[in-house]
Amino acid sequence: MTATEPVTLYDRVYAIEPGQRLVLSARDVPPAPGSSEGRDVFNSRAAGCQVCHSTRRGDDGVGPSLYGVASVAASRVPGLDAELYLRQSILLPDQYIVDGWPAGQMLPIYRERLDETQLEALILYLLTLTDEGES
Repeated sequence: MTATEPVTLYDRVYAIEPGQRLVLSARDVPPAPGSSEGRDVFNSRAAGCQVCHSTRRGDDGVGPSLYGVASVAASRVPGLDAELYLRQSILLPDQYIVDGWPAGQMLPIYRERLDETQLEALILYLLTLTDEGES
């Protein structure tokens, strides 16, 4: 939505007589976190993802590069879509281990370290990491 688009608040017509007022209360609710906030979480001290994971092709560290993770996440574990696979990989990292990587490398500490908003933002960011680079 852009600032010039009209927004329908009510789908009812109100007749206001002279001397009467219609008072509306509005609350500005911030938008849900997006991928830019998720990049901030990825690079934050709380998450520290960048310490072990790169987002560059072939740049493995302690953990595998996350370049292209969004392109393969949905096909890693039968029954899990990309979002659920990433959530599981963050919260329960030893449930599925990528071939060639040892179990126990990633600690299951992110349920305590990240709140739900940070986790959602991080997943949104990881979903931008396609095999064509960040989208």
